[in-house]
Amino acid sequence: MNASGRGQHGRIHHAAASLDPGAVYRLGEVAQQTGLSHKQLRQWEQRGLVTPVHGIGGQRSYTASDLERLRRAKTMRDSGMTLPEIKQVLWILSATSLGNEVEGLAELGRICRRVGAQLTLAEDLAEVLRARLARRNGGSTRA
Repeated sequence: MNASGRGQHGRIHHAAASLDPGAVYRLGEVAQQTGLSHKQLRQWEQRGLVTPVHGIGGQRSYTASDLERLRRAKTMRDSGMTLPEIKQVLWILSATSLGNEVEGLAELGRICRRVGAQLTLAEDLAEVLRARLARRNGGSTRA
């Protein structure tokens, strides 16, 4: 992106704006629009979450589809999902055959059960901590 806010091909790129399907985004633009660091973007590429095109000198070029995929992945990561789980969910979302979708949905069900179990554990821990705090404060849950 140059000083005028325009990316390659003269198209204006804004984080909140709808993405131009024909636009090409560079690593810095993608980092800015997704909130991911350059290092995270390179690691996620190595893990297969996204596959930007490498130009001359290895410069990465991302599409609007790549950007949306990374935004989804970041949301899932922020919610506590692992990178392998995120990769699986992204694959499910892009599955085109019924067989792939059925297999993917079964995996998604397993992921949901695991996340649900983690949530139950966290809620149980929170309850224990609230009870300890109440005892410490003489029956009141205020800190």
